[in-house]
Amino acid sequence: MLFDDKLHILFEYKIIHNKLYMVTSCGKENILCINLQYLPSSEEWDANKSIFNWNSNYYYSIQMFEEYIIKEFALLPNTISAYKSLMDQILLICFNGIASIVEFVFNDYNKNNGVPAYNDFVKAFEIYSGACNENYEVKALDSIVIFKLKNESFEINTYESMKQYLKSYIEGESYDEIYTETEMRIWSEIYLDPGIEKEYFIPKMLNEWEIYWSTLYSSVRERVGSTSHLDGRKEASLRKLNMYFDLYKESNDVIRLAWDFDDMVLYPIAVITMVNIFDSDVCYDEYCELEFFTGGKWESISLNEEDPSALIFFIRREDI
Repeated sequence: MLFDDKLHILFEYKIIHNKLYMVTSCGKENILCINLQYLPSSEEWDANKSIFNWNSNYYYSIQMFEEYIIKEFALLPNTISAYKSLMDQILLICFNGIASIVEFVFNDYNKNNGVPAYNDFVKAFEIYSGACNENYEVKALDSIVIFKLKNESFEINTYESMKQYLKSYIEGESYDEIYTETEMRIWSEIYLDPGIEKEYFIPKMLNEWEIYWSTLYSSVRERVGSTSHLDGRKEASLRKLNMYFDLYKESNDVIRLAWDFDDMVLYPIAVITMVNIFDSDVCYDEYCELEFFTGGKWESISLNEEDPSALIFFIRREDI
Protein backbone atom coordinates (compact mmCIF):
# COMPACT_ATOMS: atom_id res chain seq x y z
CA MET A 1 0.00 0.00 0.00
CA LEU A 2 1.29 3.48 -0.87
CA PHE A 3 2.01 5.98 1.85
CA ASP A 4 0.78 9.58 1.70
CA ASP A 5 3.99 11.41 0.80
CA LYS A 6 2.52 14.69 2.04
CA LEU A 7 2.61 13.46 5.63
CA HIS A 8 5.42 14.38 8.01
CA ILE A 9 6.68 12.48 10.99
CA LEU A 10 5.82 14.18 14.28
CA PHE A 11 7.05 13.76 17.85
CA GLU A 12 5.22 14.26 21.11
CA TYR A 13 6.19 13.46 24.69
CA LYS A 14 3.76 12.42 27.41
CA ILE A 15 4.15 11.41 31.03
CA ILE A 16 1.88 8.46 31.77
CA HIS A 17 1.89 6.62 35.10
CA ASN A 18 5.16 8.29 36.09
CA LYS A 19 6.95 7.26 32.90
CA LEU A 20 7.90 9.38 29.92
CA TYR A 21 6.66 8.20 26.53
CA MET A 22 7.86 9.26 23.11
CA VAL A 23 4.92 9.28 20.69
CA THR A 24 5.92 9.14 17.03
CA SER A 25 3.17 9.66 14.49
CA CYS A 26 2.66 10.05 10.78
CA GLY A 27 -1.01 10.55 10.11
CA LYS A 28 -3.83 9.39 12.36
CA GLU A 29 -3.25 5.67 12.00
CA ASN A 30 0.53 5.36 12.07
CA ILE A 31 1.38 5.98 15.71
CA LEU A 32 4.18 4.48 17.79
CA CYS A 33 4.31 4.95 21.56
CA ILE A 34 7.68 4.20 23.17
CA ASN A 35 8.26 3.89 26.90
CA LEU A 36 11.48 5.77 27.62
CA GLN A 37 11.64 4.18 31.09
CA TYR A 38 12.42 7.50 32.67
CA LEU A 39 10.64 10.19 34.67
CA PRO A 40 12.10 13.67 34.14
CA SER A 41 12.61 15.90 37.14
CA SER A 42 10.85 19.25 37.26
CA GLU A 43 14.20 21.00 36.73
CA GLU A 44 14.84 19.30 33.39
CA TRP A 45 11.29 19.20 32.04
CA ASP A 46 9.24 22.00 30.49
CA ALA A 47 5.72 20.98 31.49
CA ASN A 48 4.09 23.63 29.30
CA LYS A 49 5.83 22.50 26.12
CA SER A 50 6.23 18.83 27.12
CA ILE A 51 9.89 18.76 26.16
CA PHE A 52 13.24 18.50 27.89
CA ASN A 53 14.83 21.77 28.94
CA TRP A 54 18.12 22.61 27.24
CA ASN A 55 20.04 21.89 30.46
CA SER A 56 18.77 18.32 30.72
CA ASN A 57 21.29 15.52 30.28
CA TYR A 58 19.01 14.11 27.60
CA TYR A 59 18.09 17.23 25.64
CA TYR A 60 20.83 16.85 23.05
CA SER A 61 20.46 13.08 22.60
CA ILE A 62 16.69 13.29 22.12
CA GLN A 63 17.13 16.10 19.60
CA MET A 64 19.65 14.06 17.63
CA PHE A 65 17.46 10.96 17.78
CA GLU A 66 14.55 12.88 16.30
CA GLU A 67 16.85 14.11 13.53
CA TYR A 68 17.97 10.54 12.87
CA ILE A 69 14.37 9.33 12.56
CA ILE A 70 13.44 12.22 10.25
CA LYS A 71 16.45 11.48 8.04
CA GLU A 72 15.61 7.78 7.86
CA PHE A 73 11.96 8.58 7.18
CA ALA A 74 12.93 10.80 4.25
CA LEU A 75 14.82 7.89 2.67
CA LEU A 76 11.90 5.45 2.89
CA PRO A 77 10.09 4.06 -0.13
CA ASN A 78 6.56 5.43 -0.27
CA THR A 79 4.89 2.40 1.32
CA ILE A 80 3.19 1.59 4.61
CA SER A 81 5.33 -1.51 5.02
CA ALA A 82 8.54 0.53 4.79
CA TYR A 83 7.25 2.92 7.46
CA LYS A 84 6.32 0.04 9.75
CA SER A 85 9.75 -1.49 9.22
CA LEU A 86 11.34 1.78 10.33
CA MET A 87 9.13 1.87 13.42
CA ASP A 88 10.18 -1.69 14.27
CA GLN A 89 13.79 -0.57 13.98
CA ILE A 90 13.10 2.37 16.31
CA LEU A 91 11.53 0.03 18.86
CA LEU A 92 14.63 -2.16 18.80
CA ILE A 93 16.87 0.84 19.33
CA CYS A 94 14.79 1.92 22.33
CA PHE A 95 14.73 -1.49 24.03
CA ASN A 96 16.20 -0.01 27.21
CA GLY A 97 14.41 3.31 27.06
CA ILE A 98 16.19 6.62 27.03
CA ALA A 99 19.52 5.05 28.01
CA SER A 100 19.49 3.10 24.75
CA ILE A 101 18.80 6.28 22.80
CA VAL A 102 21.82 8.01 24.33
CA GLU A 103 24.05 5.06 23.44
CA PHE A 104 22.66 4.70 19.92
CA VAL A 105 22.93 8.39 19.05
CA PHE A 106 26.51 8.61 20.32
CA ASN A 107 27.63 5.52 18.40
CA ASP A 108 25.80 6.56 15.24
CA TYR A 109 27.37 10.02 15.30
CA ASN A 110 30.85 8.55 15.73
CA LYS A 111 30.55 5.48 13.54
CA ASN A 112 33.08 6.67 10.94
CA ASN A 113 35.57 8.71 12.95
CA GLY A 114 37.38 6.19 15.15
CA VAL A 115 35.93 7.39 18.47
CA PRO A 116 35.45 4.44 20.87
CA ALA A 117 31.99 3.06 21.53
CA TYR A 118 29.77 4.67 24.15
CA ASN A 119 29.97 1.63 26.43
CA ASP A 120 33.76 1.94 26.51
CA PHE A 121 33.44 5.47 27.88
CA VAL A 122 31.11 4.09 30.54
CA LYS A 123 33.58 1.32 31.40
CA ALA A 124 36.38 3.86 31.69
CA PHE A 125 34.39 5.97 34.12
CA GLU A 126 33.39 2.99 36.24
CA ILE A 127 37.03 1.86 36.40
CA TYR A 128 38.08 5.35 37.48
CA SER A 129 35.29 6.03 39.96
CA GLY A 130 34.30 2.59 41.18
CA ALA A 131 30.68 3.64 40.68
CA CYS A 132 27.91 1.56 39.15
CA ASN A 133 25.41 2.99 36.69
CA GLU A 134 22.66 3.55 39.25
CA ASN A 135 24.84 6.10 41.03
CA TYR A 136 25.76 8.54 38.26
CA GLU A 137 24.20 10.57 35.47
CA VAL A 138 25.42 10.62 31.88
CA LYS A 139 25.38 13.31 29.21
CA ALA A 140 26.73 12.45 25.75
CA LEU A 141 27.91 15.35 23.59
CA ASP A 142 29.05 14.52 20.06
CA SER A 143 32.32 12.68 20.76
CA ILE A 144 32.76 13.11 24.51
CA VAL A 145 30.77 11.93 27.53
CA ILE A 146 30.08 13.84 30.74
CA PHE A 147 29.47 11.93 33.97
CA LYS A 148 27.91 13.43 37.09
CA LEU A 149 28.55 11.68 40.37
CA LYS A 150 27.26 13.19 43.60
CA ASN A 151 28.39 16.82 43.48
CA GLU A 152 31.12 16.33 40.89
CA SER A 153 31.17 16.38 37.11
CA PHE A 154 33.73 14.59 34.93
CA GLU A 155 34.51 14.84 31.24
CA ILE A 156 35.90 11.77 29.50
CA ASN A 157 37.75 12.35 26.26
CA THR A 158 40.05 10.51 23.84
CA TYR A 159 42.58 11.43 21.19
CA GLU A 160 40.05 10.74 18.45
CA SER A 161 37.33 12.69 20.24
CA MET A 162 39.55 15.72 20.66
CA LYS A 163 40.70 15.52 17.06
CA GLN A 164 37.10 15.55 15.85
CA TYR A 165 36.44 18.79 17.70
CA LEU A 166 39.65 20.41 16.52
CA LYS A 167 38.96 19.39 12.94
CA SER A 168 35.44 20.82 13.08
CA TYR A 169 36.74 24.12 14.49
CA ILE A 170 39.46 24.54 11.86
CA GLU A 171 37.63 23.24 8.79
CA GLY A 172 34.41 24.97 9.82
CA GLU A 173 36.31 28.21 10.50
CA SER A 174 34.65 28.35 13.91
CA TYR A 175 36.40 31.44 15.24
CA ASP A 176 34.44 31.62 18.49
CA GLU A 177 35.13 27.98 19.36
CA ILE A 178 38.84 28.33 18.62
CA TYR A 179 38.88 31.29 21.01
CA THR A 180 36.78 29.72 23.77
CA GLU A 181 37.39 25.98 23.48
CA THR A 182 41.08 25.65 22.62
CA GLU A 183 44.31 26.59 24.38
CA MET A 184 46.44 29.39 22.97
CA ARG A 185 49.55 28.04 24.71
CA ILE A 186 49.20 24.75 22.82
CA TRP A 187 48.81 26.34 19.40
CA SER A 188 51.84 28.48 20.26
CA GLU A 189 53.95 25.43 21.03
CA ILE A 190 52.88 23.81 17.78
CA TYR A 191 53.96 26.92 15.88
CA LEU A 192 57.25 27.35 17.72
CA ASP A 193 58.58 23.96 16.67
CA PRO A 194 59.07 24.60 12.91
CA GLY A 195 57.91 28.22 12.49
CA ILE A 196 56.68 29.65 9.19
CA GLU A 197 58.39 32.20 6.96
CA LYS A 198 56.71 35.61 6.88
CA GLU A 199 56.52 35.63 3.08
CA TYR A 200 54.53 32.40 3.16
CA PHE A 201 52.35 33.04 6.21
CA ILE A 202 51.16 36.60 5.59
CA PRO A 203 49.41 36.15 2.20
CA LYS A 204 47.53 33.14 3.54
CA MET A 205 46.53 34.91 6.74
CA LEU A 206 45.37 37.95 4.77
CA ASN A 207 43.19 35.65 2.69
CA GLU A 208 41.72 34.10 5.86
CA TRP A 209 41.10 37.58 7.25
CA GLU A 210 39.20 38.54 4.10
CA ILE A 211 37.15 35.33 4.32
CA TYR A 212 36.26 36.17 7.93
CA TRP A 213 34.96 39.62 7.09
CA SER A 214 33.20 38.56 3.90
CA THR A 215 31.40 35.81 5.82
CA LEU A 216 30.46 38.17 8.64
CA TYR A 217 29.11 40.81 6.26
CA SER A 218 27.04 38.21 4.39
CA SER A 219 25.65 36.78 7.62
CA VAL A 220 24.69 40.18 9.04
CA ARG A 221 23.22 41.31 5.72
CA GLU A 222 21.02 38.22 5.64
CA ARG A 223 19.87 38.49 9.26
CA VAL A 224 19.71 42.25 9.80
CA GLY A 225 20.01 44.01 6.47
CA SER A 226 22.30 46.93 7.17
CA THR A 227 26.02 46.25 7.58
CA SER A 228 27.26 49.81 8.03
CA HIS A 229 28.00 49.23 11.72
CA LEU A 230 30.65 46.68 10.69
CA ASP A 231 32.70 49.14 8.66
CA GLY A 232 34.43 50.72 11.64
CA ARG A 233 35.20 47.34 13.19
CA LYS A 234 36.70 46.10 9.94
CA GLU A 235 38.90 49.19 9.59
CA ALA A 236 40.12 48.79 13.18
CA SER A 237 40.81 45.12 12.53
CA LEU A 238 42.79 45.98 9.40
CA ARG A 239 44.96 48.41 11.36
CA LYS A 240 45.71 45.69 13.90
CA LEU A 241 46.43 43.22 11.11
CA ASN A 242 48.94 45.57 9.49
CA MET A 243 50.69 46.17 12.82
CA TYR A 244 50.75 42.42 13.36
CA PHE A 245 52.37 41.89 9.96
CA ASP A 246 54.96 44.59 10.74
CA LEU A 247 55.99 42.77 13.92
CA TYR A 248 55.79 39.24 12.48
CA LYS A 249 59.52 38.79 11.78
CA GLU A 250 60.53 40.20 15.14
CA SER A 251 58.28 37.82 17.08
CA ASN A 252 59.25 34.29 18.03
CA ASP A 253 55.62 33.40 18.75
CA VAL A 254 53.20 34.78 16.17
CA ILE A 255 50.25 32.89 17.65
CA ARG A 256 50.66 34.69 20.97
CA LEU A 257 51.31 37.91 19.06
CA ALA A 258 47.95 37.54 17.30
CA TRP A 259 46.31 36.84 20.68
CA ASP A 260 47.82 40.00 22.14
CA PHE A 261 46.55 42.11 19.24
CA ASP A 262 43.06 40.59 19.00
CA ASP A 263 42.22 37.35 20.77
CA MET A 264 38.74 37.01 19.26
CA VAL A 265 39.52 37.64 15.57
CA LEU A 266 43.21 37.71 14.64
CA TYR A 267 44.11 34.87 17.00
CA PRO A 268 41.69 32.26 15.58
CA ILE A 269 42.54 33.42 12.05
CA ALA A 270 46.25 32.91 12.80
CA VAL A 271 45.54 29.43 14.16
CA ILE A 272 43.52 28.45 11.08
CA THR A 273 46.28 29.81 8.83
CA MET A 274 48.97 27.86 10.67
CA VAL A 275 47.08 24.56 10.64
CA ASN A 276 46.26 24.91 6.95
CA ILE A 277 49.96 25.48 6.17
CA PHE A 278 51.19 22.59 8.29
CA ASP A 279 49.95 19.00 8.06
CA SER A 280 46.63 19.34 9.88
CA ASP A 281 46.61 15.75 11.17
CA VAL A 282 50.04 16.26 12.70
CA CYS A 283 48.81 19.48 14.31
CA TYR A 284 45.81 17.70 15.80
CA ASP A 285 47.99 14.88 17.14
CA GLU A 286 50.42 17.36 18.69
CA TYR A 287 47.55 19.34 20.19
CA CYS A 288 46.12 16.19 21.79
CA GLU A 289 49.48 15.19 23.22
CA LEU A 290 50.05 18.62 24.73
CA GLU A 291 46.46 18.88 25.96
CA PHE A 292 46.37 15.52 27.69
CA PHE A 293 49.94 15.27 28.98
CA THR A 294 50.80 18.84 29.97
CA GLY A 295 49.00 21.27 32.22
CA GLY A 296 48.00 18.70 34.82
CA LYS A 297 44.27 18.77 34.04
CA TRP A 298 43.81 15.22 32.77
CA GLU A 299 44.29 11.72 34.17
CA SER A 300 44.56 8.70 31.89
CA ILE A 301 42.43 5.55 32.20
CA SER A 302 43.23 2.23 30.55
CA LEU A 303 40.51 -0.35 30.02
CA ASN A 304 43.16 -3.00 30.67
CA GLU A 305 46.38 -2.06 32.44
CA GLU A 306 47.99 -5.35 31.42
CA ASP A 307 47.33 -4.83 27.71
CA PRO A 308 49.50 -2.12 26.08
CA SER A 309 47.09 -2.00 23.12
CA ALA A 310 44.03 -1.38 25.31
CA LEU A 311 41.97 1.76 24.78
CA ILE A 312 43.15 4.84 26.68
CA PHE A 313 40.74 7.50 27.91
CA PHE A 314 41.37 10.82 29.62
CA ILE A 315 39.30 12.28 32.43
CA ARG A 316 39.12 15.66 34.12
CA ARG A 317 36.88 17.27 36.69
CA GLU A 318 34.54 19.99 35.51
CA ASP A 319 32.88 22.84 37.34
CA ILE A 320 29.17 22.26 37.93
